[in-house]
Amino acid sequence: MKSAGKGGARCSRCKDVKPVFKLTNDRFCSECFASLFEKRMHHELPPADLINRHAVLIDNESPASRLISLFVKKLRQRFNKRIRVGRIIGRRLRTRRLEPKGRDKAEVVILPLTADDVIIAFLAGLISNKEAGHKGLTGCLKGSVMIAPLAGFFRSEIDCFMKINGIVTKAGYPKHSRLDSDLLGILNGIEARHQGVKAALIRCALSHK
Repeated sequence: MKSAGKGGARCSRCKDVKPVFKLTNDRFCSECFASLFEKRMHHELPPADLINRHAVLIDNESPASRLISLFVKKLRQRFNKRIRVGRIIGRRLRTRRLEPKGRDKAEVVILPLTADDVIIAFLAGLISNKEAGHKGLTGCLKGSVMIAPLAGFFRSEIDCFMKINGIVTKAGYPKHSRLDSDLLGILNGIEARHQGVKAALIRCALSHK
């Protein structure tokens, strides 16, 4: 993500004149951006009492998945607990099991969903007049507590945080369908004319999850 300001741009937090990056509707220097991002994400991570041997982090090899895994690793070290890594194949959850026997079970599932994913699901639900869902998450995760620490962050913000911290990932995000891409394109066009629309929409979507 490119710097959102030049020359006399000021950080909304420390007020220093620096190149700044956009986070929601405010602009921050790299130090303040990273600090606020981390604080917000830690707030969304599962509490220690939910982290147990039946907690699973879904890995889709995206930058969001990579970033969550790094934060979860810190949690594991802090609380001395283990979290499995899993993938959804078809309609089944497959994990790297802690025990050689027994069925895969997920009481708590940590999802690599971004604000872009949440908005698309929310808009699709409004258009079809049906409850919005995320592809591949039906059935196999039923009954689990689902947590999405990055649901309030757009992909561009996640990329910016990773760039500031030198976090590298080989894979990109899952591609959106043509319809989903068109929806985001229209929304980005509205955002360009009326700043704050996307932030308001994500707040609305998250309040209905």
